[in-house]
Amino acid sequence: MPDLDQGVRLSGVRGLIARRMSDSLTQAAQLSFHASVDASAALAQVEAARGHGHPVTLEDIAAWSYVRCLSTHLNFNGVIKDNTFFSNKSIHLGVALGVGDHLLVGVIRDAETLVIEQLAEARRALVRDAREGKLTPDKMRDGTSTISNLGPGRTESFTPILNPPQVALLGLCTVRKKAWVTEDGSIDVRPVMGVSLTVDHRWIDGAPANSFLANFCSEFESVRSDRGLL
Repeated sequence: MPDLDQGVRLSGVRGLIARRMSDSLTQAAQLSFHASVDASAALAQVEAARGHGHPVTLEDIAAWSYVRCLSTHLNFNGVIKDNTFFSNKSIHLGVALGVGDHLLVGVIRDAETLVIEQLAEARRALVRDAREGKLTPDKMRDGTSTISNLGPGRTESFTPILNPPQVALLGLCTVRKKAWVTEDGSIDVRPVMGVSLTVDHRWIDGAPANSFLANFCSEFESVRSDRGLL
């Protein structure tokens, strides 16, 4: 056996993350779907919001679009416990937060009641709490579905792992300039973002998952201020 460097035990927060990730993969039948979305309209809304003094990000608009979809697809908004699915009319949105070497999930409660500015502020508050070590257990419990933003990089799609016992998670990748076929059949260069939807196949089948992801893409690509976004 070759010599190995000093080992690092998976303990503390890292150990908890390791256990939860292992539990997620062993306790759920996970299936992922991948798509690309045109981020042109969303980026325009980001600029419009900032022009009005609101520090909204692309992740906020994606989260807002995801919440709108969950509001009409309650089978994706809930948890499986004791082999029983429990849906929730309230959307307690989990937000994956990378803090140093740790991954935490804060929760925005009743996200469906918030306008985009409020949702953005709630997400920023979770980020601040996580960085300052103030993300208490109460701020991380009772999530019904989660969104995870991989951030800048070269990754175009990935397979997110469910946040147990939830049944759906949306992953966001970086935005890159790509050739895009428009509705009239012409080719344009657009800012394109990869998105990934992971579901628990014990509860959600492929066809409804495919439909849900298509609805999210349409929602995200068609955001406009006259639809109450800003």
